[in-house]
Amino acid sequence: MANFSLWATFGLCLLKLCLTETQFNVSCRYGGVFHVEKNGRYSLTRSEAVELCRALNSTLSTLEQLKKAHELGFETCRYGFVVGNIVIPRINPYHLCAANHTGVYKLSANTTGRYDAYCYNATGIRNTFCQPLGVYL
Repeated sequence: MANFSLWATFGLCLLKLCLTETQFNVSCRYGGVFHVEKNGRYSLTRSEAVELCRALNSTLSTLEQLKKAHELGFETCRYGFVVGNIVIPRINPYHLCAANHTGVYKLSANTTGRYDAYCYNATGIRNTFCQPLGVYL
C-alpha cells in the first residue's frame, strides 16, 4: 500500500508540473502582425518563437509583413524575431528604443540571444485590431 501511495504522489506531482500555467502576452494586431512574449520579456529562442506563433495559430512574421504593419502604425520598444531577422518597429524616436532610430530597425549584434516574437495571422489582416489580451495555454 505504501508503494502505491508513493507512486500516486509522484504521479500527481508530475501532472502538476505538466499543467503549470504559461502566460502569453499578445499585443495589438496591425495587418495580422502582433508582438508576443512568453513568461516575461526576452525569453524565447528563435525555435521557441516559431513554436509559440504556431501555438497561437499563426506563423513567425516575415520582414515584409512587419513592414506593412509598421506602415499601419505598428510600433513597439521590444526586439523580436521575424523570419531571418531580429527587429524593433519604431515610428517615434526614443533614446531607449532601437538607439533612437525609426523605421524597422534590424539588430545586427547578439543575434543568438533570447528575444520576443512577431507573429502573423492571415485571418486577422484588417488594419488594426487593438484589444490586447492574455492567452493562457
